[in-house]
Amino acid sequence: MKKLSFWKKEKVVTNKSIAVLLVVLFLITGITTGLFINLVFPWLASSSGLGFLLPRFPIVVNKTEQIRINEGIKTNEVLDRINKTTVSVISHSSPLSSISNNLTGVVAGRGVIATSDGIIFTTQSVVGDISRNFLTVVTLDGRIYEAKVMASDSQSGLVAIKIEAENLSVANFKNSKDLLVGDKLVAVLPGVPLDKTFAVVADLAQTPETSNGFVQIQFTDDAREYLEVSPALSEDMISVVLVSRDYQIVGLQTATGILTGEYVKNSLKNLLDGGGFTQPRLGLRYIDITPTISNLFGLTSKQYGAMVASQPGKPAVVFGGVAYKAGLREGDFIYKINEIGLDQNNSLKQLLSGLSINQKIQVEFLRGEKVNVVQMLVE
Repeated sequence: MKKLSFWKKEKVVTNKSIAVLLVVLFLITGITTGLFINLVFPWLASSSGLGFLLPRFPIVVNKTEQIRINEGIKTNEVLDRINKTTVSVISHSSPLSSISNNLTGVVAGRGVIATSDGIIFTTQSVVGDISRNFLTVVTLDGRIYEAKVMASDSQSGLVAIKIEAENLSVANFKNSKDLLVGDKLVAVLPGVPLDKTFAVVADLAQTPETSNGFVQIQFTDDAREYLEVSPALSEDMISVVLVSRDYQIVGLQTATGILTGEYVKNSLKNLLDGGGFTQPRLGLRYIDITPTISNLFGLTSKQYGAMVASQPGKPAVVFGGVAYKAGLREGDFIYKINEIGLDQNNSLKQLLSGLSINQKIQVEFLRGEKVNVVQMLVE
């Protein structure tokens, strides 16, 4: 203990009081310094004629970023709405009248109403052997229709069937590029009895836009695109329909994966145009070019596009194909289709998916620094 004298009055100062005093001084100093740095320094730096006093004072930029808060999805509400535009599809090896209680060989799944006059999309897993099986469609209100197969695609597992009907409620399809990873989706499952459906909620895990690696060779003659969800759907869940919170079809599960809504929609377009499920073919392999890859390759003039490229054992341009006849070759840089520039919203695959068989298109590309324009007839 120490004794000090102030104004001739004796004060007793303990170690505890010294510690308290130091803490108070530290707090006062910290607060004062913070106020000076955050208020006085910026004012001096921004005042006319005083900027030279603080030439290295940092500039603070406040960034505003928009995010989407992914809240829960109203499963029952989505299910009620989507049941109006989907149906039960039953495949059976003998007529319904003779089935009785023997359900051997009977397969039930879901179908999506694509047109008001009865075109319905389902899957090969449901339809089975087209040459032998009978097909029956049951709507939400219990109406029963006999169905016939219009077209099928063995590669994707997508099948179009037709019933004789009018004024059906038609499903809307949503593009995968309008989805975000993490979006809540409702997976509509076939039910028993047939007028019932069940649903589970899944998170979108991957879209075609997020599935590509840094550099991935793509092929124009394979337009199939898939989604992935978490938890993953079981392979036993045939013809599951994936629906967004705004009641739009975003995917249909086949044996090969979850086909995107735009793939199904484009398949309908080709079907109505008389081309069946045949996808436009250019016979071209390419790499999607993004700003990162563009900078890597030194393509400073164009940030987005598609570079014609080969892969081991497979040519960049298929001999005798549409691109071959038009004169394209490896290393060409495609940047525009029918006056639409390739960018983050319009990849080559997306632009080609909207084409029809026998449609003429104009392709603009760079070969070195030279601009080239060619006409092609889609096959």
